[in-house]
Amino acid sequence: MINLSDDYLLMLEPDRVGKAADIPVFDDITKKVLYLFDLAQPSSYKYKGFHKTREGKCSDSVDYILPNGVITHNLCVYYVQYYRPYIPQTEIDKIHTLYDMFTVI
Repeated sequence: MINLSDDYLLMLEPDRVGKAADIPVFDDITKKVLYLFDLAQPSSYKYKGFHKTREGKCSDSVDYILPNGVITHNLCVYYVQYYRPYIPQTEIDKIHTLYDMFTVI
């Protein structure tokens, strides 16, 4: 499923566009997605299937819900680390916005 709306985070299939990097990116954006995913809770609804990347990484059969209701999945960190060139700027902006939203003191 590909969905770039504000209701979803990193609902992409970047392996359809390009190849995964040989070396993962570990920077501020990766750290922010790790933080956001740590806040997410698995939904109670399970799908009958899953997504599998070219490299064999499999998604869970559940969505993960952030505290504000935004939906993501367990491959979100993997995508940011290995498919960074194929992630739209709108999704990068969304990462920064969500991180700022949840880290306001």
